[in-house]
Amino acid sequence: MSVDIEARVKRANPLTDDKQLDQLFGENTLDRFLLDVLAKQEGRMTDIKPDQQPAPAQGPPQKTAPTERPKLRIGVAVTAFIVVIAVGIGLVYSQQTDVVASPIEISESYISARDSWDSETAVALFAQDAAMADLATTPREIPTQFDWFRATDWRWTVEECNQTNSGPPAEVTCTYTYENAWTRALGHGPTEGGSFVFLIADGKIQEFTNNLRDFPAWDVFAAWVAVNHYPDLVVLIDGCCTPRITPEAIVLWEQYTDEFVAEQ
Repeated sequence: MSVDIEARVKRANPLTDDKQLDQLFGENTLDRFLLDVLAKQEGRMTDIKPDQQPAPAQGPPQKTAPTERPKLRIGVAVTAFIVVIAVGIGLVYSQQTDVVASPIEISESYISARDSWDSETAVALFAQDAAMADLATTPREIPTQFDWFRATDWRWTVEECNQTNSGPPAEVTCTYTYENAWTRALGHGPTEGGSFVFLIADGKIQEFTNNLRDFPAWDVFAAWVAVNHYPDLVVLIDGCCTPRITPEAIVLWEQYTDEFVAEQ
């Protein structure tokens, strides 16, 4: 959206006519324009010719205004003019920067936050009532889930993101590789086969699904815990396959991950 500076100046000073606006936006005529405005404000007309000037009134000599006064008013006028321009530039800049991220950009932003355990950024990308099929089942659980990621040193790398449905809601599927402290200790390296599916509307993630099809390092680590720390197995794991992420459990996850890595 362009800013009509001429119209704003004209509204700001109703004494300004089209001729003076032409002067204002011409070359090197700002001083002349400001002097004309000040002259009109004082009841004088700058376009009166010398031979048309009214005869001075008889009487005692009148005191003249200090010479600094016009300079002060010119300074005020210049300041007002600069403010008008600054406001216009600010409006244009605001509209140019107020750009909504695309569904793919939102999806990639979440994966980047997940990879760096930045729960604050991740939560902000979700609608408050978003549904999640992951270790976290609601956005409120994301900070605790990310604490577990940190304790076991999880990392994700995006392979490709594709928008499979324009929506709304838009559907985006991102494939990724993953690794954590256990996979690196076992020499598995980054593992392929995972995908994230996002449903996005109104600039927010409305639904999220994590499809992690294969995780062989989990079985190895769970068996190691059963042999070495059997009493804590129920603290760490719910049933056969779901890690518990309570504060007590996360302390043990980090401790036993360090031990497991050291033994490999």
